Amino acid sequence: VFGLNSSGPAPAGMSLDYLHAAGHDEIPERGGLTVTVPGTVGGWAALQDRFGSRSLDRVLSAAVAYARDGAPIASNFAEACVRLRDVVDGHPGTRGVFGGPKRTGDIMRQPALAKTLERIGIEGARAFYEGEVAADMVATLQDAGSAITLDDFAAFEPEWVEPISTSYRGYDIVEMPPNTQGPTVLLMANIVEG
Repeated sequence: VFGLNSSGPAPAGMSLDYLHAAGHDEIPERGGLTVTVPGTVGGWAALQDRFGSRSLDRVLSAAVAYARDGAPIASNFAEACVRLRDVVDGHPGTRGVFGGPKRTGDIMRQPALAKTLERIGIEGARAFYEGEVAADMVATLQDAGSAITLDDFAAFEPEWVEPISTSYRGYDIVEMPPNTQGPTVLLMANIVEG
């Protein structure tokens, strides 16, 4: 069993003082202040590097094709787009990705995502965390109030961690250690067992 923590950290500049200066007493439900460094891409690369038998561009090729050529929208996604229309329309970044009417069965194409995934496949995860892609994300997030910087992106590295576990009615339950909710699951299992 292996543990890979690729959850991205909060921006280094995020602090209570930063929140107060932005007019908040706590992190709001939505918006730039809620965003951490995106860790998924670094996680993909770490997994591919350690366990992969195919190149990252080959692994991502189907995702690139779906983003470029489109895929039918599922009913739950179409419903969410209608329900969250004010959120989607509230920022140019979300409008660019999710804007426009969406109905079940419509074909959704995301050419910018296809280009980003293609670049990651060819150049590796650093193409996401440094350079043009990172600069675009950081600028968009800063426009939305985030404290995130290019340094936050460039510094991100996923971390291989030792999983934690407990026994529950004869079964081993394995979870991720903090900074995740893994310990909570294990504690709940032990409480329920008692």
